[in-house]
Amino acid sequence: MKKILMRMGKDPFEVVSAEKTLKKNLLGTNIGNALFQVASHKLLTTKDSEVIPYKFTPSLKDVEWANENFDMFVIPLANAFRISFKKSLDKHTEFIKKLNIPVLVLGVGVQAEIECNDFSHLEVIKESVKNFCDAVLEKSKSIGVRGACTKKYLLSLGYKEEQIDIIGCPSMFWHGDEIFIHKKSKYIYNSSKISFNLSPYAKYSKNILLKVIKFFDDVVYIPQNNSDLEQILYRNFSQEREIDRLLYKYFYSKNKVIFFNEPKTWIDFLKTRDFSIGTRIHGTIASIIAGTPAHIFVHDSRTKELAEYFEIPFTPISEIENINLYKLYEDYDYSNIIKNHKTRFEKVEKFLKKHNINHIFEEQNIDVLKKYENKYFNLDFKSNKLDYSADVFEKINNLENIIRKNETQTKKELNEKFEKINENIEKNNKNINNLENIIRKNETQTKKELNEKFEKINENIEKNDKNINNLENIIRKNETQTKKELNEKFEKINKNIEKNDKNINNLENIIRKNETQTKKELNEKFEKIDENIEKNDKNINNLKNEIKNDLIILYVLILITIVIIKVL
Repeated sequence: MKKILMRMGKDPFEVVSAEKTLKKNLLGTNIGNALFQVASHKLLTTKDSEVIPYKFTPSLKDVEWANENFDMFVIPLANAFRISFKKSLDKHTEFIKKLNIPVLVLGVGVQAEIECNDFSHLEVIKESVKNFCDAVLEKSKSIGVRGACTKKYLLSLGYKEEQIDIIGCPSMFWHGDEIFIHKKSKYIYNSSKISFNLSPYAKYSKNILLKVIKFFDDVVYIPQNNSDLEQILYRNFSQEREIDRLLYKYFYSKNKVIFFNEPKTWIDFLKTRDFSIGTRIHGTIASIIAGTPAHIFVHDSRTKELAEYFEIPFTPISEIENINLYKLYEDYDYSNIIKNHKTRFEKVEKFLKKHNINHIFEEQNIDVLKKYENKYFNLDFKSNKLDYSADVFEKINNLENIIRKNETQTKKELNEKFEKINENIEKNNKNINNLENIIRKNETQTKKELNEKFEKINENIEKNDKNINNLENIIRKNETQTKKELNEKFEKINKNIEKNDKNINNLENIIRKNETQTKKELNEKFEKIDENIEKNDKNINNLKNEIKNDLIILYVLILITIVIIKVL
């Protein structure tokens, strides 16, 4: 199975909301791009090939992935040879140079003036265009271009005839080599159903708009750009330019605007119209694919060269004033488009075969074609059709007016509230000042009271200090007194001891004198002496106990004094 990597916004079978379409730029800024991208995806899908969508601007980070996973890189393009596309063209060139797989370019075009005689304005992108084409031709036998003008431009850059193949735009081959355009009636009228597309930036666009609304009543305007989708989604309609104000007056305000972000819903709607008029080439091609007659007013080379190549009825936009729109429909014969379409498709086949590529319309791929169309046309794209409801818009305007009134009222109320708040703040500030003054006064008073209290405390402390000193003196006195008493008692004891010593001495003398005295007498005397000694010992112990008790009493008194001091 051949795997083809294709530049496009998204997979055709992926149903995406309008919001996401806008946010991710899945249309590449214009629904016309989606038309030729889906047509290219369909064309190259076969039983032997699978087409994988890739982003609009390639990244060098993806080169290795592309080389390893794909067999070809296909680039469907529109008017890529223009100044505003230079940056993107350069990025494509860098990417292509690093690829090892074949590259195929489908339907690239140049942006030039309507007669395609002057390319001098493209001098600033000359090198970018040549670098791109050189890179492609290194990996491709030729480049598929939109028409004669683009071929003329590339020949002017030095490329050879065999390197350039005119294949038109892939969108015109939506049905392969078949095309059906059916006039529902021979004539159209003021009441006929008209589809209208416009390039608001083009010269004479105002004239076309006024002409269309002059001739027809039932006109639906189909815008195609991201900016149009944004204003429908978010109601931010611009009325800066005159053409914008006219579009609003005749279409937006009357609920006559529909935006499609899928080719299927676009084509289905165009099938219900009688005639399509406008300046958009893919808006015109979408109508032809739908089988509805169309006429385009060409204003540059890109629209004119495709209209010429496919024999789509066209008129230079500058001739609008002299045109009868009824006659445009009535006089044109679509037989040449139908008759020569097969030959144009054969050129596409030849181009594809040159690059070894099959297509879905080959007999061997009939089943693939049926499966593809059944799958695509059975998808529910209802949510991808957006109309601009004037009723809703008016309601929004009314709501905005109410909001503005309420905003004014609210501002007034808020100002009044803020004034009251400010008054309250001022009152509060005054109260705060008063409180501060009171606090200062109280603070002074409090300081005075505290000072008085501290003075009293200091006085008490001084008194306590005196008391403590007195107590200490008392203790010292008591201690001295106690010492004196003890000394006296000890003196007495010592005297007693001295007396005892004398007695002992006397006894010893007596003993010595009375050595002859019997032991019995002596023993009796010693017993008496022992008794006296015991009595003396008892007296001494009693004295000691008295002294201890006196000391204990003294220490208790000291402790009590300390406790009293602390309590005070």
